Amino acid sequence: MRKPYSDETRNDIVEKYLLGESVREIHDSTGVSTGSISEYINDFASKIERKTIDAIHDFFKIIRKNGMQPKDAFYGHVVFSILLKHNLDPKQIHSFVKSVLSMAKQNELSAEHLM
Repeated sequence: MRKPYSDETRNDIVEKYLLGESVREIHDSTGVSTGSISEYINDFASKIERKTIDAIHDFFKIIRKNGMQPKDAFYGHVVFSILLKHNLDPKQIHSFVKSVLSMAKQNELSAEHLM
């Protein structure tokens, strides 16, 4: 028989999963069996569409893999949206920033002065 865990522990497990942690990582950090972890995730997923749960998990997994925090992804999305709103090609942002920094350097301005 499985050890019963508190609602707080169950919620923590689901949160960790949604934030991109694998079942093994959750087990390692909580000590909860992988079977119980899967059960809690599946129970949560039964209340919400499974593909939504998987999409959230995959999104945060990619963010973590790239060494980012969720806020970094959000800021990137905001910048990307602003560029698109003004019909600017996001692929050109690197060359734009490079040219601005080059002009700033020529005029002996620091990045702080540009802000």
